[in-house]
Amino acid sequence: MKTLYLLISALLINVLSLAQTSEETFSKAQKMFNSDSFDSTIELCKRIEYFAPDFKTDSVKSIIALSYYSLKQFDKALYYFSSFDEKFKIEKTICYILTNKYDLAQAGIINLNTDSNNTKSVSFLNICIALQTNQLDSLDKYINRSLSTNDSLQSQIKSQIVNYKKLQKQSLIIPTISSYIIPGMGLMLTGHFTQGINSLLLTSAFATAFIGTGFAYTFWDAGFAISPWFIRYYIGQIKKVRKMHEQKIAVLRYNLFQNILLTFPSKS
Repeated sequence: MKTLYLLISALLINVLSLAQTSEETFSKAQKMFNSDSFDSTIELCKRIEYFAPDFKTDSVKSIIALSYYSLKQFDKALYYFSSFDEKFKIEKTICYILTNKYDLAQAGIINLNTDSNNTKSVSFLNICIALQTNQLDSLDKYINRSLSTNDSLQSQIKSQIVNYKKLQKQSLIIPTISSYIIPGMGLMLTGHFTQGINSLLLTSAFATAFIGTGFAYTFWDAGFAISPWFIRYYIGQIKKVRKMHEQKIAVLRYNLFQNILLTFPSKS
């Protein structure tokens, strides 16, 4: 009987000690989260998950989800957000959009539509989907409904969307043809002056070297020695017109997303 009493006492002491340790760890994790030390927050909370899986389960999962969300690790954030049905509806929908799960994002938006307080958020989320899926016509439908010219951030978003649409609709036919005629001209026409000048100088140098080698030796020797380099840079600058254009669009879309995400709270 005495042995059983000692065993029960030891077990109770261990349980109380574990609970106290978990409470301290969670308190420290909250402080880390509030100071934007999200990696440390995740590490501490996962320690709680492992050693005390029943300790404040929802609170621990919430703080892990929001930490991953703040770190823009949306797949991992979504894993933890999925544990909640009613909480984090907007954050979950954003994660669906940014991980290209558009059907689930649309379902999330429909769910948000049931609350009239979410009208502006729904419009912003629809803008995100239109941007991700390149539905330029759909953008117009939500811009005036959700963006205010009185708000500096929203005004900036509206201006970025206008520029984004112009870039997407910009024809590359003339710049591409120009690149065939004058190397680097296509890059200059699309606003990449430094790259255009570099391409012009490089291809001109190789063309000059080809002619010089041809006269000094034979044009067969020139073709064998110089042509591969000339062709590489000549074809390369033509391909670069589209590549640089796509990169410019990608950068603008990324900046747009960052600004749109600022309209939503990053912590809850």
